[in-house]
Amino acid sequence: MKKITAIITAVLLASVLSYQTAIAQTPETRSVGNFSGVSFSGAYEVTLQNSNETKVIVTGSEDVPNEDIVTEVKGNMLHVRFKDNKRHGNIRQSPKIVVYYKNIDCIENSGAVNLKNEGTLKSSSLKIDVSGAGNINLNLETEKLNVDVSGAGNITLQGKATSQNYDMSGTSNIKAFDLVGQNVSMDISGTSNAKVHAKNSLDVDISGTGAVRYRGKPFNVKSSDSRTSSVKPE
Repeated sequence: MKKITAIITAVLLASVLSYQTAIAQTPETRSVGNFSGVSFSGAYEVTLQNSNETKVIVTGSEDVPNEDIVTEVKGNMLHVRFKDNKRHGNIRQSPKIVVYYKNIDCIENSGAVNLKNEGTLKSSSLKIDVSGAGNINLNLETEKLNVDVSGAGNITLQGKATSQNYDMSGTSNIKAFDLVGQNVSMDISGTSNAKVHAKNSLDVDISGTGAVRYRGKPFNVKSSDSRTSSVKPE
């Protein structure tokens, strides 16, 4: 009898936990105002989706429920953050965020975010500012790209960006062999590695420890590599 009771109790407990998890993971669609930039602080799995409307779909997790995730527009920026700047401990499963946008010219990450986009992100100019950690994987089409990295993580870029400027003072990896550009400039003062594609000019200033590999056969290459760094074709 005791054994049967224990089994029933275990089954009921598992059902309750499963129900709680399912509730926490129910997608919630939120209407937001117009914005042209996004800023993330916290830990999320993010997808950017071009659309003719602006909205955010939030799917919390058992560790971070929907109500602990704030999505608000201030000025031209959509901010995604934890409520009251809560510090959630060991997050076993990150919440999922889908951002539907009309236009984006700025992406900021000060958290631990894995970010990707569907289709191609098209903008006349785009700034990517990373002071946190995580992974960014984007397909782009822009005239002017500025990437500022002072955190740690991996950034993978594909598509076209005529002018590319990278400022790297953290510990990171930039993989942009498949991001075709004309003029590329880089300032590296941290411990970082980069792979870029320049058809016209490449200007690299390294005062830290790092390596730059390039493709595209640029006819004008300037570099200040040292014993602890290198700039070479692939």
